[in-house]
Amino acid sequence: MIKVRRLDEQEYPLLSGIEDGFVPPPRESIAIIAENTSKVGGRVLGVRPWHLERIWIDKPWRNGILMQRLVSAAELELCAMGVSTVMAYAKDAEMEDFIHRLGYIRVPVTVWGKQLCR
Repeated sequence: MIKVRRLDEQEYPLLSGIEDGFVPPPRESIAIIAENTSKVGGRVLGVRPWHLERIWIDKPWRNGILMQRLVSAAELELCAMGVSTVMAYAKDAEMEDFIHRLGYIRVPVTVWGKQLCR
């Protein structure tokens, strides 16, 4: 059985062993994981300014509803915190399709970046 849950602040070190090892500041984020008794098989992070990022599902756990369950859990947690709008960013057409199927709509913004260090 797969359990989807929010990590407590003291559990954040667990994130360092998942996929890319990214551990956001606990006071500026929420972390939702999917796990069974033997391993973590999925993760989504909500990070300030509030957006969902680093959605990851382990290969054996893909092609089901786990991504939807993770995102729904993150949205529920953010809503309970008083967050009324959350963003999600897409790096490619495949991610755009996933995000769209989760009910997100394209918003008229342009993201700009500047490299500070080389």
